[in-house]
Amino acid sequence: MMTDKTMLAAGLVFILLSGGLSVLSTGGVEDAVLEATKTTPLDNICANDDCTELESDWVTSTADRDLYGWTVTNLDDVMANGTAPTHEKIGPVTYTITSDRTFVSRDSTAGTITYHENTSYACSVDTVVPCDVEITQLNIGFTPQVIGATGMAINGIMDLTKVGFAAQMINQDMNTTQAGTAT
Repeated sequence: MMTDKTMLAAGLVFILLSGGLSVLSTGGVEDAVLEATKTTPLDNICANDDCTELESDWVTSTADRDLYGWTVTNLDDVMANGTAPTHEKIGPVTYTITSDRTFVSRDSTAGTITYHENTSYACSVDTVVPCDVEITQLNIGFTPQVIGATGMAINGIMDLTKVGFAAQMINQDMNTTQAGTAT
């Protein structure tokens, strides 16, 4: 049978061990991950050690992506009466995304790879919804800008007019009034 002192001592030993081991294991995990992933980009890009040949699946990669949009079905009513818009989900519209990469250089000292990438989007032959479907949107972000910009422009013009008037009045006063006559 264990006594209270024995259980207390065992608990303290376990706490000390877990504290010490957690510091060691945390550092070890980070080092192991860094070591395991150190050459991953090179392994994915380069077909040989000096990177003079490239992996073909890295040079050109293709993937299909499904995109969805929301169209306003009652645009005329929204514009004429300010009615809340009714939205309808459109999609999936499937696009084939192709990335073509050109290797530029590798700096083994700095551990960097430089390349150029062109990405193109084409309508997939497997799309459910045609890629040329029309979607009606309200440009909510633009409308307040127009309204806000109009007021700001008028205020700016008024400020410039006041500045111009004040400058001309000061010029007039400086040229026609004198504090005294030169003797």
